[in-house]
This record gives sequence, C-alpha cells and structure tokens, in this order.
Amino acid sequence: MPHLVVSLYLVGSRPLKGGNMPDKTYTTYKDLKIWQQAMELSQDVYQLCEGFSKKHTDLAGQVRFSAVQLPTHIASGWQKKFQSKSDYINGLRYSLSKLCQLETLLTLSSDIGAMEENGELMEKINHLTRMMISMITKISHGGDPKPNGKATS
Repeated sequence: MPHLVVSLYLVGSRPLKGGNMPDKTYTTYKDLKIWQQAMELSQDVYQLCEGFSKKHTDLAGQVRFSAVQLPTHIASGWQKKFQSKSDYINGLRYSLSKLCQLETLLTLSSDIGAMEENGELMEKINHLTRMMISMITKISHGGDPKPNGKATS
C-alpha cells in the first residue's frame, strides 16, 4: 500500500501498524485540494453572510457555522488517519453532512429573501460534494488520499 504524502516530519514517531514509519515527504491536510476548496467556500459564505439583514442574524450565524465546519472536519479527519482509516472517513463524512446542511441553509435563505440565489456558490457546493463522496468511497475501498483531493486504489 503506498504511503500518504505528508511534509511534516514527526519527531519521535513510532512505527505505524505494519512497522511503517512516516517519512519526511508527507504533506499536511493543507495540501489536500478538498480542504483548500472547503476553505475557499467558507470564505465565500462568510462574505455572503455580511449582506444578511439584522432580521436574519440567527440564520447567518447558522450558515457561517456550517461553513466553518467543512475544512475543520477535513483537517481533523486528516490527523485521525494516523490512528485509523475509519476515523478519517468519519471526519470526512461529518464534513459532508455539514456541506449538505450548508446547502439547505443557503436554499432556505434564498427562499425567505435573506439573500439572492447564488448559482456560483451552489455549484461550488455541488463540486465539493462530488469530490468528498468520491474521496470517501475510494478511501473506504482501500485507496490512499492524495494532495489533489483524489484517492488511489
């Protein structure tokens, strides 16, 4: 099984299961395209929420919270991959659920007039959803995630 690429050298690391040591070429979660796109989406959502009226302050807070959870749980899952693949997948699945929650909140926001419909933002959500489902599926079937957000089998 190929090693994940991570640029962080773990000082004092012990061998992983199977006796494999992480090597100096590992990268961090920040190198994952899926994390980068989740960060970009979160920033876009934050800017969008600035336009919400005071009447919709609570809704804007929920939208922001959902957006922040996306890259946060991708990063958290990445760290957990050193413990178990299932913990990593669970982090990605939680992030995916927050992505669906975000899409629902944005649809609701548009429907009640808190914001204009934003097709570009919804396309980013749909693209990220496809990437996450693909990554979860591939990792579940034994592939290793790569920095471009894809997984190899």
